[in-house]
Amino acid sequence: MSKIDSMTTNLKVESVPKTILFYKDVLGFEISMVLPKENPIWALLKKDHATIMFQQRKSFEEEYHHLGKAIGGSFFFYIKITQLEKFYNEIKDKAKVIKNPYKTSYKMKEFSIEDCNGYLLVFAEDVP
Repeated sequence: MSKIDSMTTNLKVESVPKTILFYKDVLGFEISMVLPKENPIWALLKKDHATIMFQQRKSFEEEYHHLGKAIGGSFFFYIKITQLEKFYNEIKDKAKVIKNPYKTSYKMKEFSIEDCNGYLLVFAEDVP
């Protein structure tokens, strides 16, 4: 069987530039690539071992017309991080917080935010 080397999500968004700003300024991602350079309709961003792609709605729907039309809210990202409390304090005033940090029954500490497109991001850290 083939080996999977990586997996990256491509999200449909209304505005790639607005989304880039949110992920850079709030979450600390870096731009790996944008197409085209002026008024981009697609971007690849990265932070540490995570990568994510964003594609403008019109371009996305032209390329994948058989997929649904909704943006955001259809699923969430579960993101394991270190120093959860520090990260939470860095971003809590820059993003829409859905749940403040709390301990789960499965030995994790988590909090969640909504990005500028309505996608839910759940950040989690192992609790000893």
